[in-house]
Amino acid sequence: MKRGVSLPEGAGGGDVIAALDRWRDRAGGYPDLLPLWHRVGRDLPTLDLLTSLRVRGIEPMLYVTSTGWASGARERPLRTYSEYLRGEYDADLAAIAALAQEYGGRLIMRWDHEMEMGWCPWGQRRPARYRRVFRYVAERMPDNVKPYWCPGDPVRARRYYPGRAADFVGFDKYSRSPRWAPLPRAWSRSIDELRRRSDQPIIVGEFGRARGTGGRRRWLRTLHRVEGVWAAIYFDIDMRSTEGALTDWRMTDRMRHIYI
Repeated sequence: MKRGVSLPEGAGGGDVIAALDRWRDRAGGYPDLLPLWHRVGRDLPTLDLLTSLRVRGIEPMLYVTSTGWASGARERPLRTYSEYLRGEYDADLAAIAALAQEYGGRLIMRWDHEMEMGWCPWGQRRPARYRRVFRYVAERMPDNVKPYWCPGDPVRARRYYPGRAADFVGFDKYSRSPRWAPLPRAWSRSIDELRRRSDQPIIVGEFGRARGTGGRRRWLRTLHRVEGVWAAIYFDIDMRSTEGALTDWRMTDRMRHIYI
């Protein structure tokens, strides 16, 4: 299984490389994969960053979101799927495609993850509309871009599955409780659902275990027993919610040694 890590959304190119070099020094090696977060219409990662990752043996991924919230309106997305289908953001999609073409290597592109949930501005839209936009975006990418479908729960998100428009499928899964299950057991329901639906490789797009809970090191070690997953990306960051509450997913140094 390939193993990746996710850094905070919006980290700049130099910050990313410096963080990864620190990871290497502490963990004894680089991760296999690194997601780079991009909201359509904002700054793209640079070609220099993509190639800097590749020369370190790290495969970059692109975690793309279609929109944020409109200013001061948490209930209203800044960009709508109808606008995408009318071609209003084709120039932004063309910029992603041009970067990928110039890069030349495989670029796994996750589009609007956890779409069945209500926390995100693109969430809980009509499944048929989501599928149509996923295909619309995929059709505008060069062959080296590999679209990746990643709900939070594949069982709840069955109606959002875009079929063969996705080259990779997967899910996000976190452990927040002091009581924990080995990862093969915790992920089995999602893996089984995806295998019934498709033969595409499975990527766990985000997973983590909050600090302040017991057994984190033993829990992460069970990753080695997971079967049927092509790659898993650990969410190695701390996040502060809009209410100011902190959820800290960062690994300890000893956990990093197990992960690498």
